[in-house]
Amino acid sequence: MTNSKPLRVAISGANGMIGRHLTQEFCRDGIKVSRIVRQRDSDRSCDRQILWDPHTGDIDASLLEGVDVVIHLAGAGIAEKRWTEERKREILDSRITGTQFLARKILELSSPPSLFISASAVGYYGDRPAGELLDEDSSAGYGFLPDVCKKWEESTAPLAGSSITRLVFARFGVVLSRDGGMLARQMPIFNLGLGGYVGNGRQMISWVSIEDLPGIMLHIIEHEEISGPVNIVAPNPVSNKEFTAALGEVLNRPAFFKVPSFGAKLLFGQMSKEILLAGQNVKCRKLLESGYHFFYPDLKPAIKSLLSK
Repeated sequence: MTNSKPLRVAISGANGMIGRHLTQEFCRDGIKVSRIVRQRDSDRSCDRQILWDPHTGDIDASLLEGVDVVIHLAGAGIAEKRWTEERKREILDSRITGTQFLARKILELSSPPSLFISASAVGYYGDRPAGELLDEDSSAGYGFLPDVCKKWEESTAPLAGSSITRLVFARFGVVLSRDGGMLARQMPIFNLGLGGYVGNGRQMISWVSIEDLPGIMLHIIEHEEISGPVNIVAPNPVSNKEFTAALGEVLNRPAFFKVPSFGAKLLFGQMSKEILLAGQNVKCRKLLESGYHFFYPDLKPAIKSLLSK
């Protein structure tokens, strides 16, 4: 992207935690951002809004003409509700339908983007022992989340043979933010002095600070040799017990409680087995090999920075 014109980026799922942060930071850097949204809103912080409904096949695809990069983040929240069979269908369908629809529309453009970054997750690898190091070449795991991630990535198939649009699967780890996700949910519990680890606490958490995400996305955009799956995680994952201790220390609150495995399963069902009690020791090999330098490679400084905002 050596072009002298401002970079033009379109983001689906722009109203989600990651999408909002990328939009804010990109606009601050002078990047032209088009937010792909289901309903028009009053937010005028970006270049424009592109309305879409992948289930009805509605989008003004002409507004994607000339966009340099599409970052596709849209999908129903994985951990927002208990996993009933209906909710699992919604989680899967929201990813497959939206991704296939957007991929097909991009193929129809006379001036398609040079890069399509499609979200995925380290849930692709399933539950793995702490000592097993995983990188982008590691095999998929077994279970609902690995199945979702595999089908999510496969839904980009219409673009797989494109000679114009480079394809990247952003396999996000646990994204730390005070505005949502794991960290935001745990802070009130820890502030009450009720923090603690889950199960045996040995399951690995491969995390990344939301403050690193704009830099990571721009790094992927600028490095045309990067394609396929990319693990979006910091270089130093921690165990659940280590995460608990670090958060308690930063908040200056005790963190000695323990949620037993059976209690987590009772409260959250299958979701606890694949999220709370599962772990992956994931390495960001492609980012490091291509020269990305993390602002927050270590957990405690990352949490301190987020909580100081």
